[in-house]
Amino acid sequence: MSASSEDYFRSSAGYYTDYRKPYPAALFEPMRGSFQTGSENALLDVGCGTGQIALPLRDDFGRVVGVDLSQEMIDYVNQRSEELGATNTEFIQLAGEEIGSLTGPFDLITYGSALHWMDIRRSLAACGDLLSEGGGVAILAMSSIWGGKADWEQAVVRVVQKWMGDDRRAGSSTFNSSTNGVSFEDALVNAGFDIFNSGVVEASYSVDIPFIIGHLYTTSYCNRDLLGENVEAFERDLSQTLLELNSVGEFQWSPGASYIFGRKAA
Repeated sequence: MSASSEDYFRSSAGYYTDYRKPYPAALFEPMRGSFQTGSENALLDVGCGTGQIALPLRDDFGRVVGVDLSQEMIDYVNQRSEELGATNTEFIQLAGEEIGSLTGPFDLITYGSALHWMDIRRSLAACGDLLSEGGGVAILAMSSIWGGKADWEQAVVRVVQKWMGDDRRAGSSTFNSSTNGVSFEDALVNAGFDIFNSGVVEASYSVDIPFIIGHLYTTSYCNRDLLGENVEAFERDLSQTLLELNSVGEFQWSPGASYIFGRKAA
């Protein structure tokens, strides 16, 4: 990950707790049924952020390790882990491409909505040597407002495009180039994994305008740093646009959460 990407996540970390919805609990059930869990097993969460994967799974493993490039994210998740009384967790500032320096084995290696920020090939290649026999990789993601089909989601995207340009930004680049045009499924196969399960778990939330604005500020395509001096004007424009759709300013959001599971090919 580039230095500019690290700076972006540092500037956005404060919004994650309040403005990123947690993964739906049902998303973790396929994982529990597909990978080895228990007091003798270990989990590695790469790009752990504020712990939205590692902390809900902390009781399913004897050892939980999370890594993230942002020290601010690591400081937060360490504090949250301590508040929860978790004694089996360890969170470390480390780039996703450098996980080969960790001590395994791990029975499950997870990626949330972070893999596209990394050198995908390097990070997935490093997983092979860290996994236990029968272990595997799970890639999870929550759908974004960008690409949503509800009227209000499309209205948000139009306002974002008005201020940020037509292409979906990914920090200093665009979304397609940040993933190098390679799907996660293809990336797993190229790294020597067999995909054995994938799907989507539906989730629905009621959100208001302050949440929508705060959520945008956790994204790579519309955050405060990218908006710069236009923050207040953007917020006024977006609020007015959304209030024209719903005078109360409340909307139903059904983002859905996807998962892809892979094991080392025989």
